[in-house]
Amino acid sequence: MSLTGDTIVAISTPIGRGAICIIRLSGPDSLKIADKIFTSSKGNKLSNQKGNTVLHGKISVNGAGIQDEGLAVIFKEPRSFTGEDMIEFNCHSNVILMNLILDAAIAKGARLAEPGEFSKRAYLNKKMDLFKAEGIVNLVNAKTRDGLRAASGMLSGEDKNLISEIVNNLQSILINVEAMIEFPEDGISEFDNKGLLGEFRQILNRLNRQVSKRSRSFLYSDGVRCCIAGKPNVGKSTLLNSLLNDERAIVSKYPGTTRDLIKEYIDIEGIPVYLTDTAGISDKHGEIEAIGIDKSIKAVKSSEVIIILLDGSIDLTNDDENIFEITDGKDGLVVINKSDLPDVLTLSRLKSLSKGWKIVRISAKYGDNIDKLKGELGKVISRSCIEDSEIRSYGSTALDIYLKKAVSVLEASIERVKANYSLEFISEDVKTVLNELGNLTASMASDDILNGIFSRFCIGK
Repeated sequence: MSLTGDTIVAISTPIGRGAICIIRLSGPDSLKIADKIFTSSKGNKLSNQKGNTVLHGKISVNGAGIQDEGLAVIFKEPRSFTGEDMIEFNCHSNVILMNLILDAAIAKGARLAEPGEFSKRAYLNKKMDLFKAEGIVNLVNAKTRDGLRAASGMLSGEDKNLISEIVNNLQSILINVEAMIEFPEDGISEFDNKGLLGEFRQILNRLNRQVSKRSRSFLYSDGVRCCIAGKPNVGKSTLLNSLLNDERAIVSKYPGTTRDLIKEYIDIEGIPVYLTDTAGISDKHGEIEAIGIDKSIKAVKSSEVIIILLDGSIDLTNDDENIFEITDGKDGLVVINKSDLPDVLTLSRLKSLSKGWKIVRISAKYGDNIDKLKGELGKVISRSCIEDSEIRSYGSTALDIYLKKAVSVLEASIERVKANYSLEFISEDVKTVLNELGNLTASMASDDILNGIFSRFCIGK
């Protein structure tokens, strides 16, 4: 059933040259619009066909004198992805052709879909819940096997089932607490603080595990930004190439070879880490180098994790100290490069600057200790991006906010139970937690939740 009244269209496959392209229509006029574009080989109208039917025929673009041979896949409401009437055209993947078909559908009455609008309609028509919606977008965006595995778990309903179990437990607790308040004369006035604390702590542990799991799931899809920072000629580009096991960046013995940012990603413990090789940061520079240095500083500020790269064959300089100042407030690693050369760097001075960061010695040129560096980088990511109490703001949705509110209220309630607060306070706490968790499993979420989730989708999904 259509809850919106209009019909949307979008290209659902990546734009570019290829074998097959899928153009998707959804809404009450999908079949009528499709009949104006598609002519089946046997002359059958799409609107007269049963759902789950595939027809072969010609896709025509009026006025352009262009036809393509392809398929029309028919879905009738409510048995479709969106719950509405749907058509999926399978045509050849030519950029000009697919855009002409898209324009033709719009000219016949459809409008271009917004990002994630097909999935949003599926949710509004109760074809999926919000946990499954997040699983879909994380599956599409996953760049590692662990990311795919996590997204698959979300699609299977693991997260929703966990929250539903917790809600059921809290409802049972609330019933007992309310009974103690309302009917003390029935012999149930004895309040078991120890038992309630045990139940609350068990629920809190499960919720905290869910917070951590969701934080990691966003890392699987969004990744972590990691900047390699250092003064000129310390081996930043060599390190990038060594981490990637590929000659991605130009390497030269002359300082200042890298003048712009080079970005690539690697898999660190299942999390996509976006590495940025930066221009050397130094007080001594020309006009062109200054532009590169400015970009490097901005890259440091926008990254979650920093690798400060030092040259172990020379002692620390003012440029090195300035880089430590630039990275203040960040988390990361100190990496001493060129372990294949005599060690000159003063370690005691370095420790006073390193802010407690782990120090790793490597030879980027020969690949020595690169695996150890990756392992330590994984530990930093786990510490700063997963175990941190705050879910990253650019990766979280309203669902995460509600979850963390529930955790906060439950933590406060545990303290109230320990302090022997009256049962009325505990009852209100449980009701608040149930309300927050109810937002996670609600059959109709608020606009801020929907926008937070579906804005992450691509157009056509």
